[in-house]
Amino acid sequence: HSYIGKAPSSSKKPKTAPQLPAPNVSSVDLDSRYSKKEHKEEKKPRKENKESDEASKEIPRPILDGEFELITLGEDPSKGVKISTELPDLAWKQLKACLRENADLFAWNATEMPGLDPKVAYHQLTIDPAASVVVQRRRRQSP
Repeated sequence: HSYIGKAPSSSKKPKTAPQLPAPNVSSVDLDSRYSKKEHKEEKKPRKENKESDEASKEIPRPILDGEFELITLGEDPSKGVKISTELPDLAWKQLKACLRENADLFAWNATEMPGLDPKVAYHQLTIDPAASVVVQRRRRQSP
């Protein structure tokens, strides 16, 4: 017999405990509520793994917009800053002079800043890399 819809159930049969699967046999739980919950748990990164991943990944640098000129502060050419060429001429000259006067105040690497957490000194967007992309529903402007 083939049935469409629910299969008839007999209320005369006593309910038995679920049987354990035999060795070398996989069992599948077909309850969608639990499988969805487990799927969500698998997608969430664990806290221990997240901390180790953050330490191992490189911190991305922002991409600069516009025209810039590299100004060296001192004798070492690697120690320089970029100043926008779109600044007014007087402000650009004053900024350049101020930076050169105070070049000894700059910290060029993390060893010159003991005890400073890189998270404090660097700004980045808080985007969860595990988040899935969601397309926004299109809204019609005119009927």
